[in-house]
Amino acid sequence: FRADDVCVSQPASDRVEVAVTGRLAPPMFDHGFAVEQTATVAGDGTVDFEIDLEPEGDFSDLLTLPRIGLDLTLGDDFDRATWVGRGPGECYPDSKRAATVGRYESDVADLHTPYVYPQENGNRTDVRWVAFTDDRGVGVRARGDDRLDVTAHRYTTADLLDATHDPELPTRDSVSVSLDHRVCGLGTGSCGPTTRPEYRVEPEEYAFSVRLEPVASGGVGPDR
Repeated sequence: FRADDVCVSQPASDRVEVAVTGRLAPPMFDHGFAVEQTATVAGDGTVDFEIDLEPEGDFSDLLTLPRIGLDLTLGDDFDRATWVGRGPGECYPDSKRAATVGRYESDVADLHTPYVYPQENGNRTDVRWVAFTDDRGVGVRARGDDRLDVTAHRYTTADLLDATHDPELPTRDSVSVSLDHRVCGLGTGSCGPTTRPEYRVEPEEYAFSVRLEPVASGGVGPDR
C-alpha cells in the first residue's frame, strides 16, 4: 500500500479524523486499487474505519480476488476470541451449510485448521461481531456495516505462504486478524471445478466500514 496523502482533522471536540488516500497494488503490475480510508477516533476509544476501493487497470486475467477487508495485528495477550456468527468450525461463503449461527468462544490457536500443506484456513463467516480479549476479559470488539468474515492466527499470511508443512508455521508473539467485507469461496479447484461465480470476489468498486470498540472486563457483547 502506498499512501499519497494524509490529512488529520478534528471535526468535534472529542473526535480526531485521519484521512488517507493511496494505491494498493503489487509493484510489478499496472492494475490495482485507488484507496480512500478514513479513521475517526472518538474520545471513548471507538475507531470507525470508512474504506472506499476503486479498481484501476486491466483485471481481465484475474478470476477473483481472495478477499476485501481490513487486517489488524493485536498484542500477544488478546488470544481469546468470542463471536456471534457461524461456527464453531471453519466455514466459507460456499461451505457453510453445516455451520450454525450462534455465540462461540475459542482460543486463537484453535481457530487454525491443520491442513498437511498449509493454506487458507480458519475463516468464520456471517459474523455479526467478534471480540478478542485477554484473560481478564479486556480487549477489542469489531463489527462491520454488514456481516464479516473473520480469521485470526498466530502467524502471518507471509508465514503461510512460506511453509510447506503445518509444523513449519511459527507461533508469533502477536495475533494476526482479518476482518473481511468479502471473501472468495473455496470451490474445489484442487480436485474439481473452481469457485462458482456467485462466490467470487470481483475486482470492482467496494465501500465498507468497520468499527473497533474497547471492551471492559466481562463485556464482550450481546448474544446476537
